Amino acid sequence: MIRSLLASGALAGLVLAAVPLAPQQHAPPPPLSPLGLRFVGRMQPLLKLVDNFGHCQAATPANWSIVGANREGTGLDLISADRAAFAGYLIVGKPGNLPIAAGITPEVNIHNHLSARGTIPISYGQTIPGPFGYIWLPYEAWNPGEGARGVVVYQALPTPGNPPGFVLIMRIAQTAQSRWEPEGAQAIAVALSIRCTAQLRAPGGGGVGGGGGRGGVSEDDQVESTYNQQLGMEYAHDPDTSENYWMNHAADWTDRGPEGPGYYKGSKKL
Repeated sequence: MIRSLLASGALAGLVLAAVPLAPQQHAPPPPLSPLGLRFVGRMQPLLKLVDNFGHCQAATPANWSIVGANREGTGLDLISADRAAFAGYLIVGKPGNLPIAAGITPEVNIHNHLSARGTIPISYGQTIPGPFGYIWLPYEAWNPGEGARGVVVYQALPTPGNPPGFVLIMRIAQTAQSRWEPEGAQAIAVALSIRCTAQLRAPGGGGVGGGGGRGGVSEDDQVESTYNQQLGMEYAHDPDTSENYWMNHAADWTDRGPEGPGYYKGSKKL
């Protein structure tokens, strides 16, 4: 019909306006992480690993395992099957009223931990302030062989009535030097997922929890969600199987799924 009208000149001088499509619903891209890393994988099923003492847990891909934990629930170490990636968590208190604590700052404590008390050469990048009072400290470890790159995400809290004491909470993510760009985001995500039930009681009152036993959304959960979004990844849950997944926002999100925008496992919206 339109073709015949055009041929006859009946529509001469008229402007045919295209009917606009409904705007696509698409979440805005998150800002880059402080280190400029992005999660480069696709939908990744996760396991929940729990230490032998039942105090610490982490969400990891299937090829990760726990290699270190303690009875106090103040630390957890995990490593990938090929030993190229590492994630760790440690919470430690330093009382300020003991002579042995003199000169031991949070940064000295971190260096002693990373360098195995000076036996491994470490070089540091510029510290980067992050949300929720955390600081990002990039580093390179000059181990025999290839060496490693990583980051410490830490927070030092003063102990009430006990200066210059502090409680140090740190998460460590590390990979082999050549694996940092493709796998650093995954190691960071594993480190951010660690939760421990330790409760350090500071002299003078007040306590600092290790992230366990939470009701509602804890600060640990908010920190993890914020930084994961900056890495370009989010959690998704399958209620039918109780499985959890890491999703790559750029690669796994769809605006035109059968049930609307979102993440999908096959044809099912998560």
